[in-house]
Amino acid sequence: MHLCGISYLRGSKNFFLSAKYRKIDLDKVLIKKDGTTFQKLQVLSAFPELISGNVRLTGRGRFLVLDYDYALRTSRQLLALTLINQSAKAIPQSLLNLHKKMFEKGASVVRIESQDFNSDQITVLFEEQSKKDKDLSLSFLLHFSFSVKLVTFSTSNVLFV
Repeated sequence: MHLCGISYLRGSKNFFLSAKYRKIDLDKVLIKKDGTTFQKLQVLSAFPELISGNVRLTGRGRFLVLDYDYALRTSRQLLALTLINQSAKAIPQSLLNLHKKMFEKGASVVRIESQDFNSDQITVLFEEQSKKDKDLSLSFLLHFSFSVKLVTFSTSNVLFV
């Protein structure tokens, strides 16, 4: 919700529960007045591309007035998820609609892994065929956590110092 510019006066946990039971109080839903919420919602359907072979990773940058440490963006200039570095973890910061806007191209992601915090099981979500079984020791790894999973994105070259 926060990434899209939507707030729920009762908090995001209560929003989830209200949605689950189909009892959202629309009077408690707040939408940012700057117009960015609807821009973000327009590209939300492309979000699954961020965990596919259609994702690129960029370094530190600025988009309009937003400073970020990293960004995951779709190969087609549709959307980006900006991330900030906090205690050696990348935290999602904002979702951006890239339509008709210039954004850094970044490097192709060659592998995406997800690790379940409860079982420690690692699932490969995407791996570029030409990079299988090759040494990725010089790869840049970006880790960020959701509440129950750690997601790792690898590029085939060192992007950042």
